[in-house]
Amino acid sequence: MPSRLYRSSLPTNLLWLLLVLLSPFLVLVTAASLGSQARALLHWKSTLQGGQLLASWNIDSRPCNWTGVACSVTRKGRLVITDVHLPDMSLAGPLDAFNFSSLGSLATLNLSCNRLNGTIPPAIATLSQLVTLDLTGNLFVGRIPIEMGSMKGLQFLSLSQNQIMSSVPPSLSNLSDLTHLDLRQNKLRGAIPGELGRLEKLRFLELGDNQLSGSIPPGLGNLTRLYHLALYENQLTGSIPRQLGDLRDLVYFSLSNNSLTGTLLSTLGNLTKLQYLFSWRNHLSGFIPFEIGNLIDVFNLDLSSNMLTGSIPFSLGNMSKLNILHLFDNELSGSIPPQIGNLIDVFNLDLSSNMLTGSIPFSLGNMCKLNILHLYENKLSDPIPPSLGNLRKLTDLRLFTNRLSGALPSEMNNIIGLTSLQLSNNNFSGYLPPDICKGGALSYLAMYEDVRSHIATSLKKGYYRSLIPDQAKHVILHCMQLKSWVEVFPE
Repeated sequence: MPSRLYRSSLPTNLLWLLLVLLSPFLVLVTAASLGSQARALLHWKSTLQGGQLLASWNIDSRPCNWTGVACSVTRKGRLVITDVHLPDMSLAGPLDAFNFSSLGSLATLNLSCNRLNGTIPPAIATLSQLVTLDLTGNLFVGRIPIEMGSMKGLQFLSLSQNQIMSSVPPSLSNLSDLTHLDLRQNKLRGAIPGELGRLEKLRFLELGDNQLSGSIPPGLGNLTRLYHLALYENQLTGSIPRQLGDLRDLVYFSLSNNSLTGTLLSTLGNLTKLQYLFSWRNHLSGFIPFEIGNLIDVFNLDLSSNMLTGSIPFSLGNMSKLNILHLFDNELSGSIPPQIGNLIDVFNLDLSSNMLTGSIPFSLGNMCKLNILHLYENKLSDPIPPSLGNLRKLTDLRLFTNRLSGALPSEMNNIIGLTSLQLSNNNFSGYLPPDICKGGALSYLAMYEDVRSHIATSLKKGYYRSLIPDQAKHVILHCMQLKSWVEVFPE
């Protein structure tokens, strides 16, 4: 480990001279040290399955030349193993045979993305020099050893993507140098220990996809260096602590898929470095705070599947870097603010399943990068604005179950890449634009109870016959009062 190894201030040539003069003595010390460490690793290898990639590990070669092994000279002049780096090596078996006490000089132990199983031995805590411990993506079960709280030099700890079923031990709060803690995708249960708020150097905290319960500790607001905070897909309850508004370095913030209640805090507007904000599928209520428009660097905003009320704040139009905006499945009302049309980099806009009223803003035609536009299951009225014909990259347009009326604008003929067009349960009239799917990509068309008496006329003129491509998998035209199928499709 560079921070703990000897760095000589002597000139390089003098250092080499000393090493040559002392080499007979160094060989004796080094051989003993490396020999015991090599035997420890070879014994562990003998207990593993799938160790073919460790062919270089044999008694006839120096361990410093083995695959995934690195050595360094200690302050006392001894050559020791400091790194064991074996990610994605198809290793299978337990860690029980790993002689941690013989490898106390390790600074890095990376065994990620293998098939190691069993429990994490408490003896791992004897690696007192360890800076990086990565056991990601294995099959470990059991608990996180509380003894790991004594590994005071740890800066990076990842036990993610295993099957660990214990609680998060409060003793981890003793790891005062820790900057990265990743425990996601396990089966962790119990409360998030408030003591984690003492890890003042922490920059990355990932606890998502577990079974954690209880409330979010307000003490997490002390982790002012955090840039990544992920608590998604747990069983967390209670409100979002106002102290989280102090995490001004946050770039990624996810609370999604929990059972959180209360309101979205206006102090979220303080997190001006945010790029990703996810709080979907909770029980949040109240208004979307106007201050959220301060988050001008956000790429992805998802507040869907809550109980949010009130109108969509026009300040969202300031979030000019947005790519994805999801507010669907809430109780939002009022009109769609025309400022949404300022979000010209958005390619996925979903405001469906709310109680939005008024017309579709003409300004949505400015959002020329849109691939997906979902406004269905609202109370939108008036005709579709012709400006939607500018959305030439649109592949999925869903406007069904609104109160839209009038004719479909002929400009929709420009949207040649549509794969899904769903307009049913509105009050449309007039003709279906004849070239609306001339690009041949349409695979889902739903228009029942929409374009009524005049659609038969357009079919008789042959428009619709050429309009249904061979690859169309779902064509729903029932309840449209179609007439004279023989005339429409004569033999």
